[in-house]
Amino acid sequence: MTTLTQPTKPNKKQTTSEFLLEFAASVAIDVPKSELEKLPTDGAKNHDHYLYGAPKR
Repeated sequence: MTTLTQPTKPNKKQTTSEFLLEFAASVAIDVPKSELEKLPTDGAKNHDHYLYGAPKR
């Protein structure tokens, strides 16, 4: 298991969006493929269902 470290601050040429995408990619690389396959494919459409238990759309 990998230990998360504090992200470095974005450099002057890097936008906040670029920094966040790079950070998310660095964390996601450690997630096993078998776990990624368990994630819902309709997460954006039904986020209320997955977060709060609301009925699916």
